[in-house]
Order: sequence, then C-alpha cells, then structure tokens
Amino acid sequence: MADEDSLFSRFRLWINEGVGKWITIVVVLALLVVAVWAGVRTLTRKGTPAARRAARRGLTRPYVCKACGATGTMLVPLGGTWPRECPKCHKKEAVEGMRCPKCGAIVERKPPGQTVRCPQCGYTWRVPAPPPGAFEPKLD
Repeated sequence: MADEDSLFSRFRLWINEGVGKWITIVVVLALLVVAVWAGVRTLTRKGTPAARRAARRGLTRPYVCKACGATGTMLVPLGGTWPRECPKCHKKEAVEGMRCPKCGAIVERKPPGQTVRCPQCGYTWRVPAPPPGAFEPKLD
C-alpha cells in the first residue's frame, strides 16, 4: 500500500493518463526538435565561431609605418597585402611588424632566418621559420 501512495507512483499515473500524457508528449517532441535543430546547425556550419569571425572581420596585426615611424596594431582582412595605409599619417607605407620577444616593442617583420635588433631594448634575435604547412606572409 505504501508503494501505491508514493510520489513516484502518483507521477507515473499522471504521465500515463489524461493531461499529463499530453504534456509529456509535447515536452518530448519539443526537446527532439531542439536537438535536431542544434545538430543540423552544428553540422552545416564550417569552422569554429572564432575562425568564422576572423574570416569575416580579418586579423589584428602589428605594423610599422616607414613614413612617420608610427607603430601599433591594425585590422587586416585575410589575404590582405602589405604595405597598407597608416592609420596615423594615412600614407600607404605601413608594413607588417612583429613584437620583440623581450620588451614587446613592434619592429618591422623580416623574412625567416634573418637577424632582428630591437631599437628600444637592443635585444637581437633570429626570426624563426614557420612550422611546416603554416601560413607565411608575403614580404615585399
């Protein structure tokens, strides 16, 4: 008798009869629709959300302007070419930069294997070769 009066047994009766049965069917169908929608959306989209945003927007890259000496970062579309227009002096003399590993100053990017000397801290380093299969920017 105690089993028939338990909360579980009353819930089981509610699910299997009357209004509870219809509410259960609607909830299960709604969950199935959401699961199918999420699966289809995930399978039909290419790449990670961050990769999709970067492809639409571009990448933030360091630059050095040869005309005015300004340094900073700018948004460069994927496949964008250098030199670009400098945000400070608006001349098309901004070249791609790289950060000094010691102090973080932005210096002009050199091809792999060349030696670079930071004008701020004097640190000297060799530009490493990119890993096999990695994108390598074209330097003019």
